[in-house]
Amino acid sequence: MDSLENILRQYAEFDTFDTFGNNVCRDMVADALTSSTRITYFPALALMDSVVAIEYSFDLKYLGYSGVLNKIFSSPSVSRIKIDDPWPYMVYGVKKILPKLESYQVKDFLLGIADIESLFAYDLSEVIKRIYITTDHIQNAGYNSSDTASVYVHELTLSKIDTVGFLPVDARIVGRHEAIHAIADKLGLNDNELLGQLFWELHSEFRANIMGGSGYFYAQLDEEKFDPDSAIFGGHSFESPKEFLASYLNSVVHENWEEIMAKKSEGFSQTYTHVTQVMRNIFIGRPELKNTAMASLLEVRLVWFKENK
Repeated sequence: MDSLENILRQYAEFDTFDTFGNNVCRDMVADALTSSTRITYFPALALMDSVVAIEYSFDLKYLGYSGVLNKIFSSPSVSRIKIDDPWPYMVYGVKKILPKLESYQVKDFLLGIADIESLFAYDLSEVIKRIYITTDHIQNAGYNSSDTASVYVHELTLSKIDTVGFLPVDARIVGRHEAIHAIADKLGLNDNELLGQLFWELHSEFRANIMGGSGYFYAQLDEEKFDPDSAIFGGHSFESPKEFLASYLNSVVHENWEEIMAKKSEGFSQTYTHVTQVMRNIFIGRPELKNTAMASLLEVRLVWFKENK
């Protein structure tokens, strides 16, 4: 028990990844009489095709033990899904979802990925090649940090109908968010020093605002709040520099950006302008980014602030 407690302190509040790329999460489980800490491993999505089954391995140090569980079981393989339009992306899913594909926003999700690849001057599918539609109990989307060529999205996130009390999600915005994660990881943007300084600068203000009970920048930047009229939930820009970067750039490319920004508070606009100036400096400081459409869009946003705020 002492060993486990030390491990839990070492990998405190945030999710982490083990040596095999599994996402390791910690949460509390409680009932009326007891409470305990639960450690959950979410295996990385390996490179799958229609004929290969996958073997998973796990690093046990997060449970307080030395050693690994190596190749302990195989998952069922998934099938390549045919998409009518000539998209270059490869989409995979289990057979049970095939009858429901017409009610899914698969093409919208792919369009969001294509938006971001184009803005970063990549050809379509140059960075992201595979999309996996998941069906487990966790409704989410993400990308495999050990393989930037793959992203995944839950079938309910793609649904065009109301699911578990939520309005249909704007799958294009979700696709953009995950594409930003994958490309930023490929380019090493998540580790940029200016981004880190900016994030922690805002994080200090975020914590102060929580203590003071007032509003804060992150909440209005998250996808579900940036456009109050959008059909989307989620966004956790306060969590880490990479999540902050994804939600921020997702806001920059929003089709209704000017209309949305005109309604934001002066405080939000001032902070957003400062963030945009720093992001512009990050982009122009990278030779492979300074002439991209994304860099140009940051300049356009700064001009708008100068003329309208």
